Amino acid sequence: MKSSEELAQMQFDAAVDRWQYLKDTIKQFVQEERELRQALFGGMFPAPREGTNKIQFPDGRVAQATYSLNRTFKVKNPFEVLPKPIADMVIRTKTEYELDLKQYRLLDPASKKKVDEQLVVKPALPTLEVLPPVVGDE
Repeated sequence: MKSSEELAQMQFDAAVDRWQYLKDTIKQFVQEERELRQALFGGMFPAPREGTNKIQFPDGRVAQATYSLNRTFKVKNPFEVLPKPIADMVIRTKTEYELDLKQYRLLDPASKKKVDEQLVVKPALPTLEVLPPVVGDE
């Protein structure tokens, strides 16, 4: 017959094993969900625009996705390569230099081009949601 400590240890070990299994399974599902979301997004929105994109399915459901671009500076200190008035307008300082997208979008084309030359722009992981059909008042 096993002691209560041995039983407790077995329960603890089983709980650890179950936790590890769930953690590994969730990791697999997260990766699969991301890959499927990107594939669906690409199929539904072959030329997405930055911001919210929507498409209605024949059954009335609506796919709604948010598309964004990550913009990071190529250099550690963009103040060294951008004209001061432009840099002051479009750079927020936190722990790293960060683009102020709202101000960036207000720039004239020539200034925007100067900033663009200092950016690395990559698509972010899109969000995707499928909403049920809207049922009218009956």
